[in-house]
Amino acid sequence: DVEEKASDLVILLDILANVLNKDILSIVPSSSSDTTEFAKSGSRVALIALEMLLPIMEDDLLKLPLLCRNFYRFILYFTEMTPQSLESLPETLFISIIECLRHGLKSNFGQEISLISAETVTEIASYFARHTPKNEKAVAHLAVLLEPTFGMCLNCSWQVDLQNASATALFSLICCNQVAFEEYVKQLLSRNENRPYQTALQSAFQALLPSNSELHLGRREKRDFRSRLEQFLNQSQGLLVVE
Repeated sequence: DVEEKASDLVILLDILANVLNKDILSIVPSSSSDTTEFAKSGSRVALIALEMLLPIMEDDLLKLPLLCRNFYRFILYFTEMTPQSLESLPETLFISIIECLRHGLKSNFGQEISLISAETVTEIASYFARHTPKNEKAVAHLAVLLEPTFGMCLNCSWQVDLQNASATALFSLICCNQVAFEEYVKQLLSRNENRPYQTALQSAFQALLPSNSELHLGRREKRDFRSRLEQFLNQSQGLLVVE
């Protein structure tokens, strides 16, 4: 029975969210060493749960709002608390997470899930953008999120929280893999629908990511990118076709 299965999963995800919740984590242990050990134990439990949950979270289950929200929040908490675990994930598991986020960004499950997905993308992309040496395989997999994240930026410009989250996620992905973003832009500009406005769109994209821009994940750089993105959206409105 789908509803009974979903009810059990909601309870499990509530427990896991509490294990990973940073606020709860900060008040449970009594010393820094306890905090570290508690975090390690929590990340191990979360990783095992993730390996178990991802294969069974099918569309019929994710159509149930409470279960869907709890599942996406669990992935967000996992990436916030233990981003280094992403390095050791089996490739199939990492790809499954990316695929879940891709669906979430596309508003398949509603705006709240899109917001959570964008925040999760920021966590993952920021980790790999800062990590040295670069994990080329992970960075390559993350490139598939450029299209839905950029689409979210275009489609939610009238909602401040979604716009800020998607803009930050896009900037994090660009910092992670600028070449992939430039390739994506080339593909967009080469579309037949965009050719009549190619010159104007090319100028708009160049202003969005000027050659002298700082690709660092600092507050000022994020703020500057959001400002440039807002200008880009105004300039490209009614001109750019992405789908």
